Amino acid sequence: TDELRAALAEVRERGYAIDYEENEVGACCIGAPILGADGVALGAVVALEPGGEGGPVVDRDAREGAHGAPSARDGAPTVARWIGGMTASTRLTRAQASGALVRRRTSARALAAPAIMWNDAPRGGGMSRAPRSRVDLLEEITPDVTRLYERHLESPRDWYPHEQIDWGEARDFGEHPWSASDYPVGEGVRSSIYVNLLTEDNLPYYTDSILRHAPSDHPFRDWTYQWTMEEARHSMVMRDWVHVSRCLDPTVLEDGRRVQMAKGEAPRPATFADLIVYVALQERATQIAHRNTGAKLPKDDKMGRTVLGLIAGDETKHYLFYRDLTRAAFAIDPSTLMIALTRQVSTFAMPGTGIPSFTRHAVRIAKEGIYGLGQFLSDVLTPVLGLWDVEHVEGLSREAEAAREELVSVRARLSAAVERMAERAGQLASRTAPAH
Repeated sequence: TDELRAALAEVRERGYAIDYEENEVGACCIGAPILGADGVALGAVVALEPGGEGGPVVDRDAREGAHGAPSARDGAPTVARWIGGMTASTRLTRAQASGALVRRRTSARALAAPAIMWNDAPRGGGMSRAPRSRVDLLEEITPDVTRLYERHLESPRDWYPHEQIDWGEARDFGEHPWSASDYPVGEGVRSSIYVNLLTEDNLPYYTDSILRHAPSDHPFRDWTYQWTMEEARHSMVMRDWVHVSRCLDPTVLEDGRRVQMAKGEAPRPATFADLIVYVALQERATQIAHRNTGAKLPKDDKMGRTVLGLIAGDETKHYLFYRDLTRAAFAIDPSTLMIALTRQVSTFAMPGTGIPSFTRHAVRIAKEGIYGLGQFLSDVLTPVLGLWDVEHVEGLSREAEAAREELVSVRARLSAAVERMAERAGQLASRTAPAH
C-alpha cells in the first residue's frame, strides 16, 4: 500500500526501524540493517526496550530519542566492519564491537542487550552458498598467540647440536667407504631416519607456507620465527649423527636432499584455520615418528637415541603450542574450525611426499611399526580430537554439523582399515611361522 511504501521510505532515510507495541504491549523494538560491502543486508541489529507498569519508558512522540535508535543505528556499521562487510582496516574485536553497540545506553532506562539477526538467504538467486565466517579468526586469536608464545619461552630447551655428537667416533669416508654393515639395522629403521632427516631439511618451505598466514605486525609471525630457529637445528644434529654413526649412505642421503629441496614441495593450507589444525596434527605425528625411531636404534647407539630424543622433545613443545592454539580457535569460531579439521583429517599426509621413493620408504616404516596408519589413528588423531573435545563442540552451523558427521565417518573408515591391516598381518605371520 502507499502507507507501507511511505513507511519503508522513512525507515531507509533515517537508517533504522521501530516496532512500537506492534507485537507486545509495552515494548518498543528498534532495528538497523548490517550492510555488506555490496550494500546488501547481511542481517540486523535489534534492541528491545521493555515497558514499566505505566507503559513503555519512551512516549510515542519521543520514540526516536536517545535510547535504542542511536544504539542500533550506530552499532550496525560497527558490526558490519567487524564481520568484514566494510573496509578491512576498520575491523574491531568482538569486545570492541559489543561495547560500541551498547555505549549509548543509560542506566535508568537501559535497553535489553542488542541482538544480531543474520540473513542467511541466498543472494543474487541461484544455489545457496555456505555462509562466510563472521569472525576475523587471526585477529581474534591474537591474545591466545601471545599467551602461548610467552608460555613456550618460559621453558626454553637450550641444547646445542655440536655437544650431542661424539666426534671421536667419526671416520673418513674417503679412507673408509660407507657400507650397510657399518650400522646394522632393519631397512624400516634406515628408511625412517632417511625420511625424517630429509623432512627436517625441507624447513624453509614449511616456514614460507606458515608465513603466508602471518601478518608482519602479528605475534604469530614472531612465533614462526622462533619455531623456525628451533626447528633448524634438527637437520643439523641429525646429519652430524648420521655421518658419524654411518647409519645412512651419505651419497644417497645427499642425492635425496637435492631432489627434495629442488622441488620446494610443502603443504599449503588455504586458510589460517586449516594451517593450525594441520600443523598441530603434523607436529604430533613428527614427535611420534622421531620417538619410535629412537626406540628402534641399536642399544649401543646412545648418541642416536639422545639426538632423536631431543628432537622429539622440541616437537612436543611445538605440538603443545599448536594444539592449544587450535583449542582456542574452536572457542572463537567453532564452525570454521570443525570444517577445517574434517578437511585436514580427510587428506592428511606427512610433509615428505617430495622425497624420492617416498611411498616405498613409508611402507617400510609402517611395517617396522614406527609410523603408519595405525599410529596416526591411535597416537595422533584419537588423543588430539579428545583434547579438542570435538564431539561436544556447540554452536555449529549446518555445514559444520555435516562436517562433524563426516569426521566420524572418516575415523570409522580409518579404524576399519587398521583392523583389516592387522588381520592381514596376522594371517601372513601364521603362514610364514615355522611348523613345530
